[in-house]
Amino acid sequence: MKQLLIGAGCALALLSGCAHYTAKDGLAAITQEPAATTETRYKEIHPEASPENPDKVLIASQEKTIKSQQDKIAQQDAVIVQLQGQVATLSNENSLLASTAADQKAKLAMNESMISDLSGKVVGLQSKVNIENEKQQKAKEAAEAKAKALATLEPLEQITYPKGYRNGDVLTTEKKQPVTVVFLPLGETTYSEGQIDEIMTSVSDLKAQVTLVTGNKENTYMAVRSSGESAVLTEQGAIISNYALEGDPKSESATLRLDENRTFTLAVADLPQLDLFAAIKDGGDWKSLVKERATSRDKALRNTLSEANGSSCLVAASLYEPATSDWQRLTAYTWRDSSFSWPLVDTALSLGWNDTYRQTHYSVESDAGNTLSMDGITERTDYLLSKRILPLTSNVVNIGPASLEENGYSRYGLVATYLVP
Repeated sequence: MKQLLIGAGCALALLSGCAHYTAKDGLAAITQEPAATTETRYKEIHPEASPENPDKVLIASQEKTIKSQQDKIAQQDAVIVQLQGQVATLSNENSLLASTAADQKAKLAMNESMISDLSGKVVGLQSKVNIENEKQQKAKEAAEAKAKALATLEPLEQITYPKGYRNGDVLTTEKKQPVTVVFLPLGETTYSEGQIDEIMTSVSDLKAQVTLVTGNKENTYMAVRSSGESAVLTEQGAIISNYALEGDPKSESATLRLDENRTFTLAVADLPQLDLFAAIKDGGDWKSLVKERATSRDKALRNTLSEANGSSCLVAASLYEPATSDWQRLTAYTWRDSSFSWPLVDTALSLGWNDTYRQTHYSVESDAGNTLSMDGITERTDYLLSKRILPLTSNVVNIGPASLEENGYSRYGLVATYLVP
């Protein structure tokens, strides 16, 4: 116990001494420590700073850093500007490429369209070439057939009238199909073979099933040869057609078979009197000429009309005189006398025949239908006289060189369509 107390007392004494020393020494230390300087602390933080002017050095360093950063920013800005320029360039190039692509696409579409059009034209031209080749082949075959057939047609001076000959296939017409007839009044002026070919070619596009020809025998004969079709030649002209020929081969008319049930009888009449128009022009006594010839001319026409009088019939008549119906009181032609009656057409009408042109053209002055011009006198002197058939249309047509006035003379033809019952 005594030892314990002695230890505690020692410890207390020791602690009291320690506390006294520390407080005393600490006070002395605080009082004696020198004042801190900016330099010492700055150098601890910034050992690179100059002791003379540390703030200036720091600022310079910071400015240098800022300058470096600004340079980098400037470089980056330059790079950005450069990149923006490249972007703009690329954008322009893209726009140009897009525009070029659009143009190319449009050009491609145009080229494809042109190729398509050209291809179509090539096909069309090839088709035309094929058609033309086929036409040429057919023309060649037709020419050969014509030459072969014409070999059976003796020379004009050896023909005995009426003369019929067959050439080519037999034609047949449907019941409701109109029959087209062309009338060629070739007159007394003899044409060359070349001119006759031109005349026949000039009406070939009409696609007539029947061609009726009047005029001198040379013209008629050459027209038959040029046509290359079957024909019947008579003293007054020719009936040219590929329909089958029936009836009396010695008749001045021709009966054609259109199909199994229908026939069509045709004839031609040619009664020239050119001096009549000379008398009219010169103011001569043309009425006396008409009256003097009336009986013989009337008889000739009646004979032809009688020859052609069938179930359905048509006569092409070159009468060289006008029709009474054409000479009206109100007329622009000074030589016309409305009180005069022309006998031949009047005879045909009295026998039940119809004047096709006047049936289908009702105005005498606006649709005169003149077919002959001679020395300034122009008249309708050529007629299609029909019976028991229905005329649908009729018109005057140019017949090549014959319609070109030469020495005051020219002729015109007629084309008409009929329904044959």
